[in-house]
Amino acid sequence: MTGIVLDGKALAQQMESELAIRVQRIKDKSNGKPPILATILVGDDPASATYIRMKGNACKRVGMESLRIVLLQTTTTDELLSEIDKKNWAGSRPANRQGR
Repeated sequence: MTGIVLDGKALAQQMESELAIRVQRIKDKSNGKPPILATILVGDDPASATYIRMKGNACKRVGMESLRIVLLQTTTTDELLSEIDKKNWAGSRPANRQGR
């Protein structure tokens, strides 16, 4: 059985190019409003911070926005879920609908 050699950088560039087209379609359908990737970092783990920074950079490359939220290590589960709920509702809540 012969293996296939993948060029990871070329594949990633191709995938990002295809994603940029999809992002542009979304922007076209939403009056120029780009999709947003929101990330929440609880605490100060350096590896997690690096991962989130890399995701933010990838968003820029494909025309998306990114929102980075940093919470203290002492954040409770309820506080985290509340933050997620706020972000899920932000910008999409009809004027007559109340929060949960």
